Amino acid sequence: MSIQVDSAALTARRIRFGDLFTLEEARLQAEDISLSAAPGGAIRIGSLTGTLVATESAVNHALHGRAEDSLSDLRAAFLTGRMRIEGRYRGPLGLPIPFAFTSVPEIEGGARIRLDPRKLSVVAGVPVPGALLEFLGERINARLARALDVSRLPFAVRLTDLKVETGRILLSGTATLEVSPRTSDSA
Repeated sequence: MSIQVDSAALTARRIRFGDLFTLEEARLQAEDISLSAAPGGAIRIGSLTGTLVATESAVNHALHGRAEDSLSDLRAAFLTGRMRIEGRYRGPLGLPIPFAFTSVPEIEGGARIRLDPRKLSVVAGVPVPGALLEFLGERINARLARALDVSRLPFAVRLTDLKVETGRILLSGTATLEVSPRTSDSA
C-alpha cells in the first residue's frame, strides 16, 4: 500500500544539538509526500522548504571559547540587514589586535554563508593595512564556511534566502528527500 500526502507542515521551537547549538525555531513545509507501507518501504518528499531561526546569543554560545588559527574571542551581532563579527587577531608578533567587521552576509553557491567583502567595514584598535583586512576577511569567511556548509549533509540542500534581523538570523533552503529504512540480514 502507498500513502500520498499533498502537503504537511512542521514548526519546532528550541531545538537543542547537545551543548553545541540551539536553534530558536525551524519551520518546514513538505509537498508531494509518498510513503510505502511495505516492509523496507521508502519515504519520498518531492519538495521540502524550510526556514531555520538562530538567535545572536545561541551563535555566540557556539563561538564561545573556540580559538582557531590566529582568531580568538569571536562574537557575532545581528543588525538589520548586516552582521558584525568582533574578535582578536593574533599576528606574527603574538600581539592580540582587536577588530570588528560589519558586513552584509550572503549565500555562496547555495551551500555556505559568507560576508560580502565589498560591503565590509572594519574597526580595529590600531591602523590596519588593506592586506591585513583582506586576510582577516578571508579567515572569517573560511570559518563561516566550516561552521555552516550544507554540501556536507547526507542529502542535497540548497540555501535560498538569508535574512538578518536585530538579534537573529533566518536561513531558508530547499531539498528533495528520499529515505529508505535500513534493513539488516539476520541469517
